[in-house]
Amino acid sequence: MIAIGIDIGKFKHCAAVYEFSSSSVLVKPFFFDNNRSDFISLLETVHQFS
Repeated sequence: MIAIGIDIGKFKHCAAVYEFSSSSVLVKPFFFDNNRSDFISLLETVHQFS
């Protein structure tokens, strides 16, 4: 099972993608700002795991 963890902040957020069955990190934690272009970037990053 793949999980996407997102730590929500007021201005900056942090996200990472994990594979629980193998206990591996698929996408290391990365920060993104609270704006439209960074949310689109987040969606593009995690879309490959859908």
